[in-house]
Formats: sequence, C-alpha cells, structure tokens
Amino acid sequence: MNIKDNSKNVSSIVLGFSGRIKSGKSSVSYELARALAWPRVAFGDHLRLLAIKQNLPETRETLQELGAQMVEKDCRGFCMELLKSINWKPGQHLIIDGIRHMSVLMTLRQMVYPAVLKLVYLDADDEILEKRHQASPCGSLRSFVQIEKHSTEKDVVIALREAAELRVDSTKSIVETVGLIIAWLQNLNAEFLPEIRKPL
Repeated sequence: MNIKDNSKNVSSIVLGFSGRIKSGKSSVSYELARALAWPRVAFGDHLRLLAIKQNLPETRETLQELGAQMVEKDCRGFCMELLKSINWKPGQHLIIDGIRHMSVLMTLRQMVYPAVLKLVYLDADDEILEKRHQASPCGSLRSFVQIEKHSTEKDVVIALREAAELRVDSTKSIVETVGLIIAWLQNLNAEFLPEIRKPL
C-alpha cells in the first residue's frame, strides 16, 4: 500500500477508483460503499445505460468507444450527468468507480469542491490481470491485449496510477482491501468521519 497524501480537516470525501481491467475496482468499490453506507456510482454502469438508449451492444469495446467520445465531446457534461444520476449534493460523501481519464479526474475535482476527491488505484501485475481476464466469459489473452490498447486505457496505466493518493495491491482479498482503504480513510482525518466502521 502506497500512501501519497495525508490531508487533514476534510469535511466530506468523494472517493474515486481507478485501475486496469480486471483489477477489481467494481467489487472493491461496491463492498466499500456497503461497509461505509456511502452512495456509489460507476462510469461503467452509466455508459451501459447510454448504450442501451442508443441501441448499442453492451460490449466492453463499445463502452470504451462511447466513453472516449463522451470525454472528448463534453467532459464536464459527461461528469455532471454521472453525478446527477446518483442525485449527489455538495457535502455528501460519494464513491465513484471507473475513472479512466486524467481529464475526468481533474474535472470531477473541480465539480465536487469544496468536497475533496481522493483517488484510489488498485494495482496488479500483467500476469494476474491476464489470468483474470482469460477466466472471465469470452476472455482471451488476445482480447485483453487489444482492450488495453484502447485510448481509454492510456491514462490508467501510468498517469492515474501516479496521481492516486492511495495505491493498493488488488491481489489481496476484497475484505482485506476494503479494510486497508477504511484504515487509510480513518488516518486521513480522525475526526472527519466518526461513523466510519470496519467492513462487515
């Protein structure tokens, strides 16, 4: 676990999740939201709804292309629609899963202010990620390599990893990973969230 920042006196937190394909973002962010009783929203779910409205297939490739188009066309509008979908209000805590662009990270940080957006990056090496992908339905090494070459994955590999305030080894169990993140949040500011509790 690599902690970059230990800000103090935080009134509310928006916790973003990033990481490569099959790093466990959805599972960890979901369980963390459940443990903390925080609302959660995911870019992947938001893009699936957009794909359905446009009669597009819900494949990863389609969602990647749709996401890239939305970010390029109107990044702020894209982020605003995501926040509206969860009815987020300033001062509320929130978990956002699936941040894949630096422009999205910077835009969200501006939009949620004065809340503070902290980025958690789930880390794993190529071999583990490839095995997870191949074990998934229709997964193959070839498709994994192709998917990772898409423009939506460019920032994930280096820029977002370096921008994250917390990097966690995603090879640990979900319960252990969630516990590490909660411990980090508690250390971030012992007073900002007295209701934080250990995962069930």
